[in-house]
Amino acid sequence: MRKLSILGININVDDSENTIFWDYVAAEKWEKETFQVLKKYLKEGDVFIDIGTWVGVFSFYAAQIGATCHAIDADKWALAAFEKNLRLNPFLADKIQVHHFALNATNSPVSLYARETFGASSSSILHRLRDNLKQDAIQGQTFADFYQQQALQHIHLIKMDIEGAEFMLLAKMAEDLPRYDFPTLYVEFHPSYLIEAEMQRLMPLVFLGKICLKLCKIFDIPLFRQKIAAQYRPILATFAPHYEISCQGKVLDWQQWLASPAFMQPCTLLFAKK
Repeated sequence: MRKLSILGININVDDSENTIFWDYVAAEKWEKETFQVLKKYLKEGDVFIDIGTWVGVFSFYAAQIGATCHAIDADKWALAAFEKNLRLNPFLADKIQVHHFALNATNSPVSLYARETFGASSSSILHRLRDNLKQDAIQGQTFADFYQQQALQHIHLIKMDIEGAEFMLLAKMAEDLPRYDFPTLYVEFHPSYLIEAEMQRLMPLVFLGKICLKLCKIFDIPLFRQKIAAQYRPILATFAPHYEISCQGKVLDWQQWLASPAFMQPCTLLFAKK
């Protein structure tokens, strides 16, 4: 067991595996901005939804602040590591509920694909070109049904990191934002995975697809730029009247941002209620 102190908050973790990762966390070199967002927007008694919780670092941090946490992940191997860490923090057990399913646009079974191996933080229900042949069947559920089943009265902060599937989920969630009273959202976007998903659909021969992606990267060819912008646009247009949208602390003019090459890069956007 290892005791970590992150921005003044202590958690216990099992570092017998993935020691290098825990070294980064301990040195506050891993997603420091995310911890800062949790610290700023959560307080005692708030409700935190951790979508794509992986090994649970952010849920543990939020629970130490005093928030009630719903930790959601489709990867049962990741959740096994999460629950091992939870047993090392028994004083947080009444603050954290763990949920194993895939948040999706529909309540139907979906396939979960491994990027490298399951449990490694990169599994997704979006089928990408470089995914290996491993896949797992998992039940999908809409956020609206999850909200109703958990009898949630209010949500204060949602963190989402689901490896490309965020575009599908947010487009559906946007319909019900008034119902949730516009909680703060902190979302990691992966447009490069949308490129891979489109390439996988058009070119099932993985080897050729990889060559094409490599050449486009070398020659700086923006593949599927219009399709990716079309995925972003309805989400941002729906959110913008209710949220201030920022990236790395800078407020975005989202229409100007979509007109620039910047939106093609991975980014994390903060949606703070106006």
